[in-house]
Amino acid sequence: MPTIRLIHGDALEWLPRLEASSVDVIFADPPYNLSGSGFLTCRSGRPEKCDKGAWDQLDDLHAFNRQWIAECVRVLKDEGTLWISGTLHNHPSIGIALKELGLWIINDIIWYKPNATPLLRPRRLAPATELIWVASKSKQYYFDYEMAKRLNGGKQMRNLWVIPAEKHRTEYPAEKPETLLRGR
Repeated sequence: MPTIRLIHGDALEWLPRLEASSVDVIFADPPYNLSGSGFLTCRSGRPEKCDKGAWDQLDDLHAFNRQWIAECVRVLKDEGTLWISGTLHNHPSIGIALKELGLWIINDIIWYKPNATPLLRPRRLAPATELIWVASKSKQYYFDYEMAKRLNGGKQMRNLWVIPAEKHRTEYPAEKPETLLRGR
């Protein structure tokens, strides 16, 4: 049985402590850089300013993304995969950083949240998706097609995952549902 090690902390503090080429899978949920932007969010049915904390306020988002992704590349095994979630606010930078660092982009997964937080200002379309980049160091990566098929009820898995957002179980403001991390 594989060993699973979940590390909660600052990637720039933890990744340098890990041995090179020692990790099979990395699932990263980097800052979206929305805090302090004037955006509103909804908490417990009430509007409030989007403020996830100082960790979500970056002066140079792209430099930050390049730095932590480069550390991920260092610790990732040659056949390992890197999964990165986000929204349109950080994903252009993520995609460019993946290409700049020479990674092979395997897939993009669209996580559709049918019960997403409602839009509080009627000035744009209500966001109900997040994007997950899946990348590797080369075209020789590990992917268990049969397991993905089993997880999808015996059918070929697609890159559109319909998974409801869940009520937070922790105080972390960007918590992801376990079903998303399991692959549905």
